[in-house]
Amino acid sequence: MDTDVRPVLDRGVLDRLVDSLGATGPSLIDELIIELGDDVPVQFTTLEQALEHGDAVTVRRVAHTLKSTAALFGGMRLSSVMRTIEAMAVEGRLVEIPFLMRSAREEYAAFSALLGQWKAS
Repeated sequence: MDTDVRPVLDRGVLDRLVDSLGATGPSLIDELIIELGDDVPVQFTTLEQALEHGDAVTVRRVAHTLKSTAALFGGMRLSSVMRTIEAMAVEGRLVEIPFLMRSAREEYAAFSALLGQWKAS
């Protein structure tokens, strides 16, 4: 059972980001959402390869990047999962991280779908 009460997409965060960019905010965010959709799957692959090689430094770096990017765009649940993965990498608990990767991918899929709906609106 999912007990995380944070939203998959915090529209308030995304709206504030758009507003902070001025008149070009909506079109710029649309472009960034497309780039995000291209980049995040690559980052997940990089993270998983780093796990396979026991590379805690890369796991931490990629998890940190994904955590921050998700939070910037309002993906609070994805950011939370990535924060946990980042902390585990710092602690050297790489063997536990693959179990969280499924959750991370599920949160990303939900987040990405909502971003797509926001972009289309």
